[in-house]
Amino acid sequence: LTQDSCFWAHVEEALNDLENLKQQHQCSERLEMFEGYVTKMINDGNISADVFLKTSSFMEWWNKWKEYKQNQCPDWSSPLYVIMEKESWKR
Repeated sequence: LTQDSCFWAHVEEALNDLENLKQQHQCSERLEMFEGYVTKMINDGNISADVFLKTSSFMEWWNKWKEYKQNQCPDWSSPLYVIMEKESWKR
C-alpha cells in the first residue's frame, strides 16, 4: 500500500497544477516539489505498484510532466526521470 493516504489527492492537485502551468497561470515550483515527494516515497519503499499502472492518474501526470519538461529542455533529467526510465520502482 501507498503510505500517504492523501497520495491520490496530491496526484490530482499535480495534474491541475500542470494544466495551470501550461496555461502560464502558475510556476513549476509546486510540481517540482511533488516530483521530489514521489521520488522520496519510491526511494523509501512507501509507494505501491498500482501507482505505476499505465492507466493510473499518476502515470497520466508523469507522462504529461515528462513531455512538458522535455519540451522546455530536451536534455532534462531528474532523479524521478531516472527511476521511471529504468523502472527501478519495480524492485
